[in-house]
Amino acid sequence: MKGLLLVVACSLWLGSHAVGQCLNEWAPGGGVPGVASSVPHLPARVTASIVWDPDGSGPQAPGLVVGGVFSLAGGAIAERVAFRDANGSWSALGGGAPGAVNCFAPGVNDVLLMGGSFFFSSGAGFTGLAAFQGGWGGPGAYQGGVVEALLQLPNGSVVTGGASIGVYNGFTWQPLGSGITGTVKALARLPNGDIVAGGTFTQAGGAAAANIARWNGSSWSPLGSGTSGPVASLLALGNGDLVVGGTFATAGGVPVNHLARWNGSWTALGGGTNGSVNAVTELANGDLLATGTFTLAGSTPANAIARFDGTSWSTLGAGLQTNGTVTAEGVTLGRMPNGDVLVGGTFQTAGGVPASNLAAWNGTTWSPLVGGSDDSVLALLRTRRGELLAGGSFRVLQGDVAAGIARRTATGWQPLGSGIGGSGVVAVRALAEAGNGDLLAGGSFAAAGGVAAANIARWNGAAWAPLGAGIAGEVRAIVTPANQDVIAAGSFASAGGVAAANIARWNGTNWAPLGAGMDGAVNALALLPNGDVVAAGAFNMAGGTFAGRVARWDGTTWQAMGFGLPNLEAWCLLSTPSGQLFAGGSFGSTPGQSPLREWNGTSWLSVPSTPLNTIRALLQLPDGDLVIATAGFSNVVQRRNGSSWSPLTSYSYGPSDRSVYALANSDAGLAVGGLFWQLNGAVSAQFAELRSTCAPTTTVLGPGFPSTGGSTSLAVATPAWLGGTWRTFATGIPPIALVGAVYGLGPTALPLATILPAGPTCTLWAAPDLVNFGIATLGTFEAQLVVPELPALLGAQIHHQCVPFAFTAGGALIDVGASNALSTTLGRL
Repeated sequence: MKGLLLVVACSLWLGSHAVGQCLNEWAPGGGVPGVASSVPHLPARVTASIVWDPDGSGPQAPGLVVGGVFSLAGGAIAERVAFRDANGSWSALGGGAPGAVNCFAPGVNDVLLMGGSFFFSSGAGFTGLAAFQGGWGGPGAYQGGVVEALLQLPNGSVVTGGASIGVYNGFTWQPLGSGITGTVKALARLPNGDIVAGGTFTQAGGAAAANIARWNGSSWSPLGSGTSGPVASLLALGNGDLVVGGTFATAGGVPVNHLARWNGSWTALGGGTNGSVNAVTELANGDLLATGTFTLAGSTPANAIARFDGTSWSTLGAGLQTNGTVTAEGVTLGRMPNGDVLVGGTFQTAGGVPASNLAAWNGTTWSPLVGGSDDSVLALLRTRRGELLAGGSFRVLQGDVAAGIARRTATGWQPLGSGIGGSGVVAVRALAEAGNGDLLAGGSFAAAGGVAAANIARWNGAAWAPLGAGIAGEVRAIVTPANQDVIAAGSFASAGGVAAANIARWNGTNWAPLGAGMDGAVNALALLPNGDVVAAGAFNMAGGTFAGRVARWDGTTWQAMGFGLPNLEAWCLLSTPSGQLFAGGSFGSTPGQSPLREWNGTSWLSVPSTPLNTIRALLQLPDGDLVIATAGFSNVVQRRNGSSWSPLTSYSYGPSDRSVYALANSDAGLAVGGLFWQLNGAVSAQFAELRSTCAPTTTVLGPGFPSTGGSTSLAVATPAWLGGTWRTFATGIPPIALVGAVYGLGPTALPLATILPAGPTCTLWAAPDLVNFGIATLGTFEAQLVVPELPALLGAQIHHQCVPFAFTAGGALIDVGASNALSTTLGRL
């Protein structure tokens, strides 16, 4: 009531306070650290690159062109071909390519040639070979079909290899002799001018040639008896030797293991590799660099890339790796404009550095070509102290390295220790805050901060610790009741070695089941105001009672909630401070049923007009409006004001399974996380923020002063939105203290010693128009002020400070201190 009196006073004081137009805008949040694919179940793949100067001898600096199978490059939507300029900015090149890109080469008159398995329908249409001069055009004389390899000759003409082989001079295309029976995958030019072609074929110019052959300007000839399998890469050395890589065990009958040298006869190079070699290049000192799908080079462990000095193999850091089950593969080796080696392929990290399918090696270290977010954000949490935390399967979030879990600060995302680790798909899927402020993280992982922790761990602000022996399965939801226990749920059969069917309780020492648990996965948990726990998911039975995908734990037994959630797999729950309970999920066999239900105390009611998409997350905004996040192609975030829904996103772009999985209130508005690349036209991979142009702003009005509890510090926990509750959090409070939360319409500078037995330097910075009192807990204090949704209050300023009164255990007053003071403007979302 006192808070209401204050805002009424504010309203009277403001009088005709001007209210500007507030807009909500999605802020760009960056792309991916490399390239990503929207093709279902097909990993992004970089297959070709070239340093190219767009304006020839003009003032523009050379940039980098990459091609392959992808839809996003850095922060640019770019289908299969993209350009990175000298400033590091990515853009689509000529609208992209309508099919896989395999190779590039410079053509005559600074034209860029591109080969691949594509068909451009513009004009008369053209296939396999395209030329870029302000846009992609078709070399009209080319009739060779799919192009797999390009090689520029000294006179500017280009050899094309693929379904056929020939020479294109910018005007005409002529085959080389009678061609090759099969497919050409690689081309090289020897110092004497001869051209070597490698690939998958059996004849060249009508003569037998096993996968490799030489053209001397007039005829084809084999290189000995060739290779026992496909050739993928050719490298001509200055001394006339030829290095050949591919998928073959022998060359000329000699065991070579995927990598061989031809100098008139075939020899092995250092024992070869235990997997395919897709590309080979020569470094400045003459060493060879090879990449492919191997894990051994000679007898040296090497993840898909290794260096050969003529005698022995060595690794390039941790090499190329993926986070999941997809095998890391290096596909192409090129050069950056500064001379660094460029590696493209299918991988998530290079040398342990997040680099989605594209990375640079400077001879010593690896680096990505762009910051961004490399994988899904699956959980968001705003703590009681106002911090925003994110968990997921990412290794880099908006350009900041953080393995699976991160905290946002004023300068970006910070990791929590070394984050989580493990084999296979590693992810944080659930976040919760304990009563003492510790963070709980659950998901699919084997370690946290380098400490063994099976799928659940606790962060105390400085280090990670396991919860006993952890949980033998995936954790999808966590809640922390008032008694400091931890309840975790998901898809598992035991916790801490004790049988626990998909839900378990940790009491600080041991794990125990909650009754007989559930007969199916639990996807979501919620705490009711009275402390009961609600669980929802894909189960039918809870503790031996039929519950139909949702049940309530009263501390002793599981109870059904009406008839449950028919035809619905529940994915999320929302319990509001006012006592409302919502469940969201995917509707089943009955079309037209709402995927959002509200519990009225006896039954679940469909929320009318809810979009018929699977709901993955629920959130209540500060003004009480409901927000849903869905899996779908558009309008993935919607807001309910009263009885009507309105989209907060009119367009989303990303992988075919793009979804928003997590929602949280933020200082600027609304934070969303998931698997997507673009919302409302703004590229913002995996994380985005809806920001109000009328967001609350807070400044420090005056400094704090020490007390028996230390230096009392006051910070915003929840911003002052109209229709919401402004929450602040004070630390450094004496252990036994009564705290006065002071709110004023104006500032002051009143020495506290003149009215209270305070320290001689303590100053009251906020006019005491309203003072609310409360008891400190564990040296902290949370202050709350309800802000009505009155448009006239928008932009009004309120000043706030906390004054702790310290007492002895016997109740004697021993000290009065003061926190710093805050000045905030009221905002609107």
